[in-house]
Amino acid sequence: MCKIIRIIMLICICLYANSHAESYDSDSMSESWWIENFLSGANGSQVKAKNLSNLKQYFITTKGCNYGYSGDKCCMWSDGEKLCFFTLLQPLKFSANLTLTHDIAENECVGDVTMGRVLMQGDLHNATLSLNGEIKASNLPKELDEKIYKQLPQWFKAGLAGTVTFQAELELSNEKEKLLADFAGNTTMQDVAIYSDVSACGSGIMMNVKNVNIMRLIESKPYDRAWYEEQARTWSFVEWSFIPNTTDTFINVRDKPNGKVIAQIQVKEWDKILVFNLERLQNRIPDVNGWQRVLRQTMPTKHKDYMNVLYFPPNVTDATKATQGYIHTSQIKPNKSE
Repeated sequence: MCKIIRIIMLICICLYANSHAESYDSDSMSESWWIENFLSGANGSQVKAKNLSNLKQYFITTKGCNYGYSGDKCCMWSDGEKLCFFTLLQPLKFSANLTLTHDIAENECVGDVTMGRVLMQGDLHNATLSLNGEIKASNLPKELDEKIYKQLPQWFKAGLAGTVTFQAELELSNEKEKLLADFAGNTTMQDVAIYSDVSACGSGIMMNVKNVNIMRLIESKPYDRAWYEEQARTWSFVEWSFIPNTTDTFINVRDKPNGKVIAQIQVKEWDKILVFNLERLQNRIPDVNGWQRVLRQTMPTKHKDYMNVLYFPPNVTDATKATQGYIHTSQIKPNKSE
C-alpha cells in the first residue's frame, strides 16, 4: 500500500514539475550540477566531501527516467519538489554511529500525522566522505535484527520513547528500487544507493547499506517526562494525555487489563502527575523502512475497556521509573482541545 501511495504522489509531483520545467535551464543541469546540489552540502543536504571530485568518483545520478527536463536522470527540480536518486560506482565502506529512535512523527507537511515512529539515523564517516541520513532496513538480514535486539535496553523494548546509539561498520549499497519512470505512471527498476530530497518538506538523505557489523551499544537515552509533556502540549488536539472522568478519589493502574493493581493515582494530585497515551505512541505510522521489526512488536490490539498508559507520579521525571500499565477507560478521558 505504501508503495502505491508513493507512486501516486510522485505522478502528481512529476505533472507539477513538468508544467514548471520551462523556467529552468536544463542544459545547466549537468551531472556535476545534480551532485553538487544534492550531495555536497548545498540546499541543506547532509553529505560532505573534501571536494566535489571525491563525490564524482563514487556517485552518479540514477538513470532510466524521463521527467522531461533532466535527460534520463531520475531527478526533479521544480518550485515544489527537489529530489534526486544516486547510484554507487564503486565500493564504499564507513565507520558509523547508528542511532535507533522511537518518537513521534512531527512533519507539518503531512497534515495531522502524530503517531509513533521508529527510524535509524546513520552518522557515517571515512577518510574521504561523511554522510548523515536515514538508513533503510528493508534489505538487511534478519540476523542483524537479532543482534540489535539483544543489545537494546529494556525500556526501548517496552515501547518507551528515546534513542539508542550503536558503534558499527558498514558499506553503502546499491539496491534495486521501483522508481517512477515517466508522467504516465510507468515504473522502472534501478540500482539506488542514496535518495536525496532537499524540498521544503523533503525527507533529506536516505541510504541503502549492507554488511553491517554492530560492534557495541554506546549510548542509551530514554526521553524524560518533559518530552512527554511537550508532546501533550504540542499535539493538544490529539489524545496524548488524559484527565480524570470519575467521582472516585483514586484511579487504579493495573499490570494488564483487569489485572493486578500496581499503582493508585490520587485524583486530587492530578495537577502534579502525567498520564500519557502509550498505546498511541506504539500505534506507529507505516513502517516504510523496516526498523519496527527490530522491536518484535505488532500494532497493539486496542482493548475495549482499558487504555495502555505511562503514569508519572509527582516528582518523577525519569520515564524508566514511571509506571507502565492499564487504566479502565471509564475512569479517564482525553485531555485534548477541539
